[in-house]
Parts: sequence; C-alpha cells; structure tokens
Amino acid sequence: MTCEASIVKYNSLFKIILAILFITSSLLIICPESAYSAPEPTTSNAFAASNAFMGVGSCSSSNCHGSVSPRNATNVLQNEYVTWEKHDPHSKAWINLTNEDSKRIAYNLGIENPEKEPWCLRCHATYLEDDARKGANFHIEDGVGCESCHGAAEKYLGPHTANDATRESNLANGMLDVVSPSKRVKLCASCHFGDESQYVNHRLIGAGHPRLTFELDTFSMIQPKHWVVDEDYIKRKADYIPANAWLLGQIELALLSIERLNSDKLSKDGIYPELTIFYCYACHHSLSEEQWKKREYSGRPGELQLNIASVVIVKEALGSLDKNLSNLLELSLQSLHENYKQGKKTDLKSLETALLNARKLIEKSGISVTEAKIIINSLSSYGAKSLNLQYELAEQIAMGISSLLASAYPDDTMHDNEIKRVYAALSDAAQFEPHDFSNALADFKAKFSR
Repeated sequence: MTCEASIVKYNSLFKIILAILFITSSLLIICPESAYSAPEPTTSNAFAASNAFMGVGSCSSSNCHGSVSPRNATNVLQNEYVTWEKHDPHSKAWINLTNEDSKRIAYNLGIENPEKEPWCLRCHATYLEDDARKGANFHIEDGVGCESCHGAAEKYLGPHTANDATRESNLANGMLDVVSPSKRVKLCASCHFGDESQYVNHRLIGAGHPRLTFELDTFSMIQPKHWVVDEDYIKRKADYIPANAWLLGQIELALLSIERLNSDKLSKDGIYPELTIFYCYACHHSLSEEQWKKREYSGRPGELQLNIASVVIVKEALGSLDKNLSNLLELSLQSLHENYKQGKKTDLKSLETALLNARKLIEKSGISVTEAKIIINSLSSYGAKSLNLQYELAEQIAMGISSLLASAYPDDTMHDNEIKRVYAALSDAAQFEPHDFSNALADFKAKFSR
C-alpha cells in the first residue's frame, strides 16, 4: 500500500471536515491563566534540549529543502521548505495571532498583544525563552517551523547532508523521531491536545478559542505532505500503515487523557473541575429547538460526562484484537465514570496498564487488512447502535473508520458516498443530532457488510 493511494482516498473523504480541522486550527491561540507558569516543553532527546535553533532560513536554500519543485537526485524531495511556506498552515501560525479574531480573544482575556504573549507563542511559533539558543536565521514570526517538529538543528544541520549520514546518526545529533506513530502523536498532541506546559482550558474557549480536536492519521494525511513513502523511505524508516498510525495514536491520546485526569493542574480549576475534561455538548446544546424531545440520554440527562473518547475507541478496536484487554478497559471505564459521578478518587493504574499492553500489541503485530475490516465493522456497529453519542466521540469514530478504510481498501472509493453522509452529520457541532449520525453509520455498515 502506498501513501499516495491513501492521499487519493483521504482527499475525497475529507472535503466536508477540512474547514473544521484546519480553519479552526489556524486560529488556535494558547494564552495564560493569571497564576500559571510552566516550563519550556522538553524534547525526547536530552542532548537536543541544549542545541540552538537555527531557523527555517537555514533550510531554505534551493540546494537543500528550498527547491521550487521536487527533485529525484536524493532520497528527499528537496522542496520541503516551499511546501511548508506556501501550503502549510503551520507557517501562518504566528501571523494568525495578529488577526482580528485572535486580538478579540486576547482582549477577552485581558491580554494586549497575543503575538508577543509567551503562552500564545508556545503553540503558534517555535518559541524559545533562552535567546542564547536562537541562531542567526531564527525568527519568531516564522511560526511553527521545521525545528518545531524535527528538533533544534545546531548539531545535525551540517552532518545530516553527508553521504554517510543515517537516520540513527541524525537522531543522535538531536533530530527528533517523528516516524514512530507513538512518538509523533506525543509531539503533535502537545499543542493539538495539550499538556501541562500548554493547554486550552474552558476559560480560553469561553474567550473564543476553538475547541481542540486531534487524530494522528487524519491530521497527517490532510496536511500538505513534504515526504513520500516509497521504497527508499520504507527501507530507511518504515512503511506507513494508516490503521496502525490511527490506533497507536488513539492509545497515546488515551494515555494523555489519563495524565490529564491525574493532574490537578489540568483537571481542576481551583475547587471546581476543569470543564474541558468533559464532553462539551453534554451541556452546550440548544434548548430552544427542544433537542431533549428527540435525544436519548441513557438515564443521564444534564450530567457532566468525562471526555475520554480515545479510551472508548481503543476499547472497541481491541474487541476484535484482544478481548481480555477490551473487557479490562470496559470495566475500568465503568468504574471511572461511576466514581467520578460520586466524587470518589479513581485509581487509573489498571486502565493505564491495559493501554500500555495495547500499545505493545499493536507495535509488535500491527493491524492486518482482515483485522482492519473487522474493526471497521465493530466501530460502525457501535456508532449505529449508540443512541446517546457525544459529538467528540462521533468525530473520532468517523476519522477512525476513514483511516481503517485507507488501509483495507487503499485504491477503492466505493464507500465514499456513505462516509460523506457520516461527515455531513458532523458538520455543525452545536446542532449535532446523534440519531442522524447513527443512521448514516447504519447505512454505511449495511453496504460495507455486503
């Protein structure tokens, strides 16, 4: 299976949600609470933590990564900088802090200049507190540049172009590993999900900040790609399997959700719970349109419900891969919800252990085409039968099915119409009707099962 085949499929499937995933993402602005100071995010390489950031200008030469068009002379395209600068929203991340929407969000928070505010810059730029680590070509205005993802380039910038350079030597010199799905999702999620250093809380959303959403495979596939998974890539790194990236990404997000619940800094707002750990639309829905007359609430109307959609997704996926792990996750989820509702502290160790074992399973064996088809059936059945799906869980189901389809049918578009109906049901989060989504999934499942 080639990544190019996957791109064709994703391009046809995600027209409906591109605006949701990237237009809102382009407005992301992370700003401070008045009494919250956090350290600079760390990298996975201790050596890289002291390296200088050389700036995107150091990569932009036409002989390096600044070619106008792709080249075939080397094992990289050499037009990566141009792709980023012209087509990638990350390059506009800092500029977005200067638009009227961002200024209004900042005003609502009592912040004068969002483009200078460290908290905003942590995710809207390659932000550094230490001026000594800024190379001659480093400019904060460049936004989220090469080194935000690939690591501080001081030690690898020269050596990585040598004929004898290897992936291992580049990593040893401070380049970050973004090939491993588990490591990539941690890097991406630091902004697109949040961690203890940078986090979109309910106060920020109330000021106008978009709700965060993330799924590794979907976001990887619909961004302007500056790499090709060809034979050389696979030999040097590994093949890219959408289903594996999706499930490993969900496992990591589930683990991050546990960290969030365990963190007083992220799960509490003083003596109150931090509301972003719950599903938004359990509370934020229209009463004037009398949605309560049409929805099923499973005996839980008006209750705050923990937003741990990724744990639910992993549980459903494991149902066909490891039933014991799936059952353990189900029991842990039930205990977590009940204890939280009663104000009791929950030991999340068993849940964490189950997720770590799931990661080992997928990293070792991966997901076969047959297993991908089985998981598609499981997810669509779950979504079709659930009468009280929250929007955040529904969107993860839809993105998961699309990733699995890209693995199971990389060159096929026979399910496109049904998937478009599924995404159409997600087009307006505030007006989301669970039964429309479930009906669309039921129609998809009926065709898929033929």
